[in-house]
Amino acid sequence: MRIASSSLVISVCCLLCTIWLSSPATAQGENFVRRLDVSAPRDFGYTIGDKIERTIVLELEKPYELDEDSLPRGGKLGYWLELQPPTLRRLNRPESVEYIVGLTYQPFLLVEKPQQAVIPRVELSVGNGTRDLMLVVPEWTFTLMPLVQRDNLGGLPELSPAMKPAPLATKPYLYRAFTFSVGLLAALLYLAYVLWGKPYLVRRNRPFARALRRVRKLERAGQDETRYQDALRTVHEAINGTAGSVVFAESLDQFVVHHPEFGGIRDNLESFFSESRAVFFGSGEVRETQEDTLHSLVELCRKGRTVEQELA
Repeated sequence: MRIASSSLVISVCCLLCTIWLSSPATAQGENFVRRLDVSAPRDFGYTIGDKIERTIVLELEKPYELDEDSLPRGGKLGYWLELQPPTLRRLNRPESVEYIVGLTYQPFLLVEKPQQAVIPRVELSVGNGTRDLMLVVPEWTFTLMPLVQRDNLGGLPELSPAMKPAPLATKPYLYRAFTFSVGLLAALLYLAYVLWGKPYLVRRNRPFARALRRVRKLERAGQDETRYQDALRTVHEAINGTAGSVVFAESLDQFVVHHPEFGGIRDNLESFFSESRAVFFGSGEVRETQEDTLHSLVELCRKGRTVEQELA
């Protein structure tokens, strides 16, 4: 159908050109129209608001030129058709000039059944400075279609049943959700470690905290001379670890000056050094039972751990 319509347009154009060429201007052998083509899309199946684009290609022998003022102006063409502002391209060649005119129409006619409509003809003025001639692009007929077809009884057809949506591929989304959940869990675990785990491990591994666990274990294992001496060495290691150097009874005052937070347990530290000297060097009085001494060491380590925790 489209080929037939285009052939009809070309035939009409050729007929018009034949008439023009038979005028006195062509009697002298002047053929100024080299090419006149009108292209259009299909001539059926349009509904209200659709855009219909037509292209006019006109090639003229020099010195003939197209009068651009003769192009149709954009706007309403009647009550149902609107023409957008036309576009124009000009191509200069050695012996001719080619014009490409773009026309875009838009129908605004709501029909209840298929109906033919006509786009009016276009008149183009050409001239060579001394003579003006008119070229006519014939009108064009096309078919407008209703938005919704009515059935034979005049009513609207029944709507098609709703189709179920196509199932989505859930595996990629599940994989992303799983990956996001693992990442979120890892981030929360790391945050918990930074806020609570790391400080807890630091407090747990401080000198008096380690000594408290060791002395308690020795106390639960039973009372003998070896365990008792091991407990004393453990407390010495806690004091030395806190000071960063070896602390003796004579340097206890210097230890408290550098670590004033341990001033509250100074008496306990003095008692410990006195007990340690009596055990390892045989000077001073030794407590009657090792059980009392181990219990006092546990209390000293507990107080030292409390001081360490208050420093956090």
